[in-house]
Amino acid sequence: MSRPRPPYLSYERNRLGTPVWYVRVGGKRVRIREAYGTPEFDSAYQAALTQARQPQPATGATAGSLQWLIDQYRDTSAWQNLSKATRRQRDNIFKGIITAAGNQPYAKITKAAIESGRERRSSTPHQARHFLDTMRGLFRWAYRAQHIKHDPTAGVESPTRGKTEGFKPWTEEDVSAYEKRWPVGTPQRVWLDVLLYTGLRRGDAATGPCGDLTFIVGVKGRPLTKESFGNAFAEAARLAGVKKSCHGLRKIAATRCAENDGTLPQMNAIFGWSGSRMALHYIEAANRKKMAADAMAKLERGA
Repeated sequence: MSRPRPPYLSYERNRLGTPVWYVRVGGKRVRIREAYGTPEFDSAYQAALTQARQPQPATGATAGSLQWLIDQYRDTSAWQNLSKATRRQRDNIFKGIITAAGNQPYAKITKAAIESGRERRSSTPHQARHFLDTMRGLFRWAYRAQHIKHDPTAGVESPTRGKTEGFKPWTEEDVSAYEKRWPVGTPQRVWLDVLLYTGLRRGDAATGPCGDLTFIVGVKGRPLTKESFGNAFAEAARLAGVKKSCHGLRKIAATRCAENDGTLPQMNAIFGWSGSRMALHYIEAANRKKMAADAMAKLERGA
């Protein structure tokens, strides 16, 4: 027979499905990192309970306000499981929301209010999309935590994405120019080769381990964040006369793979895609190029 759960003890599951235990008394939450059911967990629970019961410093947020709800959300595993870059982006959005409506009761936020916020940002679709993603994260958590009975973001349509070509793909000439400027033996050449011959995304290339080391490091030999790596690589490319990004290099890697008869499952495995849309985009482009070359050869033979 399982023992009853102690008071004020709750858990959520992180993105890996692992339970994350914490004590919450009032609005204050204290995480417990020891394994549940062990004597160490029991000791940590008592310490967390004492800590959670201590008076909290005034934050200026009134209980029940939108700012209060945001403060609670920032203290959850749902928030901590987001990448640092995503948290920083959403923090900036929250700052504007708190300034405009932080004192409003969160329970009175409606679908119409969310749609209005999206429309105010409609002239810049990516800002509207980031706003909506931020509010969805907040209110979906609030609904699961039973702070609200209805999620005001449910059914709100995402902004229409404009049709763009995205990041400019590198060409073979770009690669040659970079290789000429940064020969084998330079850190900048390692950056290119890791990206070009693995198909990794910028963040994975910058932090992916090789034993207890990393291939890509900064000036002091330490791993780089994806943002720092992206900036350093862009500067190295600029010095080689190439004004393009890491992601554009990933595109030429996919193009090379498709033009060398890479299959859909193979490309998904290499580039971390799912479904068929992305791989087919490159495979179809490669097929068109091959068919055009075959057609031109036939025209020349018939001349």
